[in-house]
Amino acid sequence: MNIFRILAQGDGSINEPNVSAFLGYLLDPNEDHGLGSKFLEQFLQLHYNYEKFICKDENNKEKEIVIDNKKNLAWLVNNNDEGEVIDLSKNGDYEIKVFFEQAFAGEKGKQIVDIMLIVHEMPKGGKKEQYFKSYIKNEKELKHIFLIEVKISDSAAHATDVKKNKEGQLKQQVINSRNVLKDLLETNKDNFDVDKDISIVFVTPDIVDKSKLKSKEVTNAKKAFEEILKEYDDLKKKFKFESNPKSIIFWNSIRDNENNIINYESVEKLIDNIIYSVHEDKADPIPQYTIDTLKSFSNFIYSDFSYRYKRLPTFKPEVFDNLLDFKNKYRKTDLLNDESWNRINESEVPIKSLDDNIRIDFSKTHPMSVFYKGKKIFSLTTNSNNLNFQFVTRNFNLVFDESDKVKLNYFNCKYKETFPNKVGWPIYEFSNTNEVPLDVILEILSDILKKIK
Repeated sequence: MNIFRILAQGDGSINEPNVSAFLGYLLDPNEDHGLGSKFLEQFLQLHYNYEKFICKDENNKEKEIVIDNKKNLAWLVNNNDEGEVIDLSKNGDYEIKVFFEQAFAGEKGKQIVDIMLIVHEMPKGGKKEQYFKSYIKNEKELKHIFLIEVKISDSAAHATDVKKNKEGQLKQQVINSRNVLKDLLETNKDNFDVDKDISIVFVTPDIVDKSKLKSKEVTNAKKAFEEILKEYDDLKKKFKFESNPKSIIFWNSIRDNENNIINYESVEKLIDNIIYSVHEDKADPIPQYTIDTLKSFSNFIYSDFSYRYKRLPTFKPEVFDNLLDFKNKYRKTDLLNDESWNRINESEVPIKSLDDNIRIDFSKTHPMSVFYKGKKIFSLTTNSNNLNFQFVTRNFNLVFDESDKVKLNYFNCKYKETFPNKVGWPIYEFSNTNEVPLDVILEILSDILKKIK
């Protein structure tokens, strides 16, 4: 039973405000869905990682507009440009509040923003006591505001139409909301900057160009989003919203004839990733009713928010259990350079021989992943065409040995320690790993296996 499709069979019972409300519900870590902050963090990861928008120039040639979200969202990943979004749960350093249908008046009428995420920073030191005092005094520090506009139909989006004397909705939302918020915050929020601390997020369907089986180059939504990117010259002196982080996030994934996802990251894929990670025991459990509801919603997205059923092949990362198949698929691509392919070739058999309980998988994002009794301990990850070492400590509550760091540092491996999902056990990562002799890698892995056993 899919409650979304059932309701949609009525006279438009499932409409844009309904879908927007459900998205806001999933984004709220304080709601009763059982996801905690998992959905919120992965959604904001899409926003944080958004780097470019492809459009057409005056000569109908493809043009790339670069978007630098990471600069003004560094706090979201602990200042780690390549990291994952920090813990945004109740136990983290930030409080999240979700508002719906907020109206902002302006010179050209009122505009309503579908979802607003308000982020307050928890006080440092004596956190609970300080937070209680600041809450009572209404002195919580405002960190960031996410303005989220939701469309479930491309026809509902529109840019400025001079002939019809119709203003672009997304552009006017940005202008109105920033002006209103600037007036509200001017006197009592000294650390909040509307020019960089307000994010613009546009969630819309990705329209398929059926003749080419790819994202359609020009749509109403893309025109509306492009408008706020191209308005810099005329508006930046007055509004300066070129500094605001912004992204267009698609609801749906586009697949080729073999069902491989070929477009940008999407909400549909995000949901399927959560379901898959729980199924593979790679994430904390979530209630079964939530899993079933997420499956229904993902299918509803795939069916273009219609009661007409299509299918729902749950997204599953392409993982190979043998090196030969992996090489046949990617050896002639630019995934890795020759040196990196040689490193994987020479490593597979010696690593497997360390213990009978070791399993090795191969994938595009993690060319080699080493598991002990089904839990990952080590990966070779891609870095341009090179490889990085990545040691996962949380599965066995390991602390990476200082002597092993010294061994790797000897070979000029750049060291990085991150806390990818929740505050707790870190991931240790070393670059330039092709410089490290195989016997050193085996020695380090042997040390880790001894600690696990």
